[in-house]
Amino acid sequence: MKKVFIIAIAAIAASLTASAQEKGDMYISATLDLNTSSSVQASGNSSVKESGGLNFGFSPEFGIFLIDRLELNVGLGYEMSKVPNGGKTENQTDLFDIDNIFNIGAGLNYHFRVADKLSYAPGVKFLVGFGGAKSQVSASEVEQAYKNTAFTLRLSLMKFEFRPAEHFAMTFEAGSLDFNTDTKTRNVGNTISKERVNTFGLGLNIGAEIGFKCYF
Repeated sequence: MKKVFIIAIAAIAASLTASAQEKGDMYISATLDLNTSSSVQASGNSSVKESGGLNFGFSPEFGIFLIDRLELNVGLGYEMSKVPNGGKTENQTDLFDIDNIFNIGAGLNYHFRVADKLSYAPGVKFLVGFGGAKSQVSASEVEQAYKNTAFTLRLSLMKFEFRPAEHFAMTFEAGSLDFNTDTKTRNVGNTISKERVNTFGLGLNIGAEIGFKCYF
């Protein structure tokens, strides 16, 4: 009886530590973010529609498991936001401020088996971003507001992966710890002005961000 009990304990321990992902596994993934907004102001029998913002983002990623459960990932990203700046053209259409940034990132995630096909995958990622902002001053004239360089160190604390099939997986992320250094460079007359902002923040979201992976 004692021998059977020991074997059972060993089997349970093995199942809890079994690798959800194996050395040499590779995947590609991509996230797409697109949202727009607008508002309508009504007064009596008339109404005026005002343009809102536009946000777009696209981030492809490649990953490979260096050893069982340890994942190395590299990715690129592009983000664009477009918001009204309060100005109008001669035709009374809105003028916009436009921000663009390109990201390059690399990270490591370690997968702890939680249940069959489900793993807890905390990790660390380093991101470098380059971009800038422009402001429309008329229908045909655009001013360069600033150039931007950003460095981010991110700890993913609440990330999970569900892999229901050999070649497909879903990821859920609900929180991260970020340290960010953001440098904005502006030309003021003949002078170059630089502003650096350091931020440290913990983000916990009730609604998780969802991603998809294709393994091969």
